[in-house]
Amino acid sequence: MPTFRKDIHLGHEVPMIDSSDINDKVILGRHIMDRVIDWFHIKFKAIRNEHIDDGAVDTRTLDDGAVTTPKIADGAVTPEKLSDRIVPEVINPLLKPLKEKDADLQNQIDSFNAHGLSVSNQFGNNQHIGISQKTLTLAFNKLWQKLEDITGEVLQGISMAVTPSYYIGEEGCTVNITADTVDTAGIFEYIKFYLNGELIGEAEEVHHFETETEISDTSVVRCEAQILGIPYEESKTITHYASFWLGAGTDYTDIMDNEHLVPIHRVMRCAKDITASEDDRIFIVIGESLSERFIRADINGAEIPMTEETVTIEDVTYKVFTSENTYQAGTYNIDING
Repeated sequence: MPTFRKDIHLGHEVPMIDSSDINDKVILGRHIMDRVIDWFHIKFKAIRNEHIDDGAVDTRTLDDGAVTTPKIADGAVTPEKLSDRIVPEVINPLLKPLKEKDADLQNQIDSFNAHGLSVSNQFGNNQHIGISQKTLTLAFNKLWQKLEDITGEVLQGISMAVTPSYYIGEEGCTVNITADTVDTAGIFEYIKFYLNGELIGEAEEVHHFETETEISDTSVVRCEAQILGIPYEESKTITHYASFWLGAGTDYTDIMDNEHLVPIHRVMRCAKDITASEDDRIFIVIGESLSERFIRADINGAEIPMTEETVTIEDVTYKVFTSENTYQAGTYNIDING
């Protein structure tokens, strides 16, 4: 049976069947091709809840923002319907300010029970609640930090001095340690000095603190202190220089051994015989902080012209003095600071 006829006046086919020719329930799902029915073929509000299978609508079916609060029935969203991802992203931001408010309220209750005064960890305009020391400390420290940013000055922290910074010889050394606050109105709420990790002195509520101790080798002094509620730490090293190296060779490393060590006692003055091979140079290697004590080296009363350079070996800095001239093979008496 033909369903269309050619209309010579219109120039195209026209349907020969209309809706009145079709009996009720004659057209079944199998008569309809996939994707033939689009949204504009469906009468407005024709699809009701009973037409939608359970699970037919999922997240990919819904446009972003399609589900709004008015479309959610009271009690429709229960905890078991929330994924693990949704709970932290949605619930936690809501709970955080409530938890902070609850913690501060508990702090006010605890402080009132303990001292008869409610203390808050937050600023506000309540005339009956005090502000905690912690909150005030953080606020003042932010002001100090801002002043440091503006002026470029260091206004917070520890000013620690350790003297001497090095010592010479084998008899040990007395070390003086002092500490002051740096240009702040605060004091040391506590301060502690440690020598090589061992506590050697401490005090509380002071502006200035000092102590003395004895050392017998290279040592580290560490200061721990708290100012305006902020902890600070500073360390300084006292270096023990017992000797320097003196000898002849083709490179300064040739003499940095036990054979060429020269002990130093109270002053850096001595005379030492060295042995040179043909065309060797004379080298003196001294710890950098000790090098200022070296004045000159002589052979038979004549000063040895020397160049100077700084080297670092295993994190220790040395001054290397090298003779400008080379020498013939033989033994030479070198007078240091003579």
